[in-house]
Amino acid sequence: MSSSQLNEWSKHYNAIAQEQQRSANALPDRMPTLEAVNDMIERQETIRGCLASMKKIIEDQQHAAAADRQNRERGIKGPGDYDDDMSIYGDDMKNHGFSSEGKKRRGVR
Repeated sequence: MSSSQLNEWSKHYNAIAQEQQRSANALPDRMPTLEAVNDMIERQETIRGCLASMKKIIEDQQHAAAADRQNRERGIKGPGDYDDDMSIYGDDMKNHGFSSEGKKRRGVR
């Protein structure tokens, strides 16, 4: 049973209950089967687990954002922060033979 089916059944049952106005005798005939109720409970537990996971992700993101904000206020650079004038490769790449000068020829007369 999907969550939308669960929602539809809930609306349907509430409508029946209001229709019957506390007539307990007629409600059991229109109740879902025990298997359907067990399926609804299982679905509800699955949804609860998914929502708990989503809540954990949101809390982790909020904590990370707060820590990043505190680090920036303290002047600590976070991942992905760099100076505009800083070379991506560092200064080491300047003298590794990557220049516009041609190769020196040896032994050619």
